[in-house]
Amino acid sequence: MTIKLDTIDRDIVRCLMRDGRKSSAAVARELGLVDRTVQYRIDRLIKSGVVEVVALVVPQALGYNIIVDIHCQVDIARINEVAETIAQFEEVGYVGCSTGDQDVSVQAYFESTTKMYEFITEKLGKLDGIRHTRTAVVPRVVKSIVDWSIPSERITSPDEG
Repeated sequence: MTIKLDTIDRDIVRCLMRDGRKSSAAVARELGLVDRTVQYRIDRLIKSGVVEVVALVVPQALGYNIIVDIHCQVDIARINEVAETIAQFEEVGYVGCSTGDQDVSVQAYFESTTKMYEFITEKLGKLDGIRHTRTAVVPRVVKSIVDWSIPSERITSPDEG
């Protein structure tokens, strides 16, 4: 069952996206709401799986300034196995099984192009099942998952709830 979300939920989520450590009292003050209402809604959003409160490591702050998207063609019988193996590499921030001409999509972070090359040739290149890789360096990220918010079509007005 899909949870019903309204503009108050959206505004609470937006506040928490700006600062996930903000207390429910601070969110309530910012939005002109009652603390207890905000706390209830945050709990509901977390319990329903709509939001997760996590610490996010920023690779660039640690010197991992090279972001790379790697698309892998994989033997069909080994897609899940290869994806699970790649997910274990510490350079990797994202792995997804995909459709189309690329079977596994990977995003990884590196301190240098030398490290990137070693990863592709030494780690990925030695995995059984990978037939081909296509690599794209990502010099600028415009939007990432941390910027994704609740789509407006999922929002109702508070009195519709």
